[in-house]
Parts: sequence; C-alpha cells; structure tokens
Amino acid sequence: MAAIAFTTPTCVRAWIEYPFQDRGDFTTKIYHHIMQVERDSYAPLAWNDVMTTADEKPTRSPFTDDSAAYYVGDTEPQNTDPRMVEFDRMFANIPQTKTESNGIYSFTFPGSNVSTTTNVVTSSGNESVTFNSPNQATIVGDFVGGNLKVNSRFEVQNNIATNGSFEAALDFSAGDWIEYDVNDAFISDKSGNTVTLKVVLDSSSYEGFRSPLAISDFTLVRKGYARAPLVSNSKSIVIYSYIKADEIESVPTGKKFEVVAAANFQPTSTLDTTTIPSAGEYAELREIGGYINAESSKVRRWMGNIWEVEQILVEAL
Repeated sequence: MAAIAFTTPTCVRAWIEYPFQDRGDFTTKIYHHIMQVERDSYAPLAWNDVMTTADEKPTRSPFTDDSAAYYVGDTEPQNTDPRMVEFDRMFANIPQTKTESNGIYSFTFPGSNVSTTTNVVTSSGNESVTFNSPNQATIVGDFVGGNLKVNSRFEVQNNIATNGSFEAALDFSAGDWIEYDVNDAFISDKSGNTVTLKVVLDSSSYEGFRSPLAISDFTLVRKGYARAPLVSNSKSIVIYSYIKADEIESVPTGKKFEVVAAANFQPTSTLDTTTIPSAGEYAELREIGGYINAESSKVRRWMGNIWEVEQILVEAL
C-alpha cells in the first residue's frame, strides 16, 4: 500500500451504524470513519458530497461506494499529538418514513349542521344478496364511482322500499315483506366496480334473509349527523419523514387541521355543505377511519442537511 501524506485525511478504522433498528428500519445506515490528518490540513466537506470514490469517500474507507450516503458532518477534531488530529467523518442515508403509534390524544373535533342523507352511488348490475348467518348478510353489486374504499361504512337502500330504506324478507315473518333499515353495512371487498358489502342485522334470531325478486339496484347512502364541536380522546399516530434540503424554509410541512368557510377561507368550528372540507367529505374520512393533523409539523435537524419532520395525527371522530 502506497504511503499517504499526513496532509491527506485518512481513515484508520470504520464501522456502520443502523440508527433505526428499533423501528424495523435495517436499510438506513450511518457510515463512521475515524480519520487522522495534520491539524493545519483539516477541513470539513460540503453537505451535498456523497460517499463515492469519484466524490468524497474517505481515503482507505473499507466500504463500497454508496451514492445515496451524504456527508453529514465531522466530530470536533481531537489532538493525538502536537501535530495530528483525529475525528469521526460521517455519511448517512436519508432515513425511511416511519409511522408509529402515539397513544390517545385529546382533540377538538368539528361540529356539523348537516343531518341529511346523501346518496353516494347506485349499483349498475349483478346485484345479489346472500344470507350468511343469523345476523349477517352479503350484498354484491356493480357500483361505478362514489370513491368507495374498503371498510367504508354506509346505509343501504334498495328500489323496492317505500321510504328510501332497505326492504328484505325475513323467514320468521312468514314471507311478509318487511322494510328493514340497514345502517351498519361496510365494504369488505372491492374488485374493479364489483363491491361486496357485509350487512350486520339487528337481531341474531333470523332464520333466513332474501331480497324481493323485483330489486334492480342498491344505493349506498351516507348520513350526516348534526352535532356541536366535540372534545374527545381518540387514537393517534406519529409519522416521521426525512427531507434533504440546504435551508429549513424549503422543507414542506403540514398545518394543524381546521375547517374553513369556502366563501372567505376563515376558520369555523362547524361543518356544512360549503365548508372545506365539507360535512360529506369529513363524514367519508371518519367512516374509513381516516386521520387528521392534530398539530402542525415539527421540523428539526437530524444530521447534516437532512431534516426530520414529525407529524402527529389523530383519528377523525
């Protein structure tokens, strides 16, 4: 091995750190290089330098090139003798985004002045109803549009009912048609336009369940519930994401959730059909167990010019 001048920073030992093993991230690495150089020849690198031979990988580094590992700083050089100093030169990958549980969080959820039922989408073919158990049935139909998502909850209507509800025959009623309001149905599967709904009935005493032969469609409806603003505890999560940027001002962040009036974008505590989000949009988010920002983002320097963005979210109620 050729001799290296003391004026060239040289690696004398090295190791790899996995800083987020406890999060299940075994990809993000911090490369540590213990370097030695004459004190008068010491100088840091630039933030955007990468750990490749063509760029600024330390001399005698034992690691293969990693173009996704960026220079993130040196420790303070320490004297090893009157002439030489030693320091740790570090390169790091941009960490993976990670979501973790954040426990119960108290939040003021918006009120709503909407208490009407809104049709979401009507089936367009292949309708069927199957009785699965004493208190559950399955509806299958083709539904085009409606922004339907698995686990979304709906009320279900059919065209036979006289009051816009759901009508079915129950065996214990001796064949009489009974209008049956289904207000606990959820999408259990979706393949293309074919949607499977699981329907939870209000009794476990039914012996059978079928729909009238004249049924030609089902309609999924979403019902808004009027209420005052609600202070309540709800499940929360925290998302850690990482951005490489020379200036903190260029790091994208999220604001705390708030409802605004569409007319003037002023905050309001009550949802209606004209707010952003609207009462219907918020109801859809709540039905699928969606989350809203409980706080504005917090940004802190992780290493070098890699920033950690912490976002706490709370499940919408």
